Amino acid sequence: MRTSKLAQACPAWRGDLAAYLVGALDPQPSDAMRRHLSACPACEAEFEDLVPVVSRLALLAAVDVARPAAGAGPDR
Repeated sequence: MRTSKLAQACPAWRGDLAAYLVGALDPQPSDAMRRHLSACPACEAEFEDLVPVVSRLALLAAVDVARPAAGAGPDR
């Protein structure tokens, strides 16, 4: 795993990067993030590191939704 320099290079973009990854940004900030990622190697590296994490979290959320909660369901 590479070490990102995002914290030193772009602290102002860090929160928006997470929102961008999950599709939570409105169109204008999303466009700004896309432009920034194309111009900033540190943020692009952080983005690339986080893409698989977001994908795995989405899979875990899908599994969690499919699994009934403890104590749920018919009594036997």
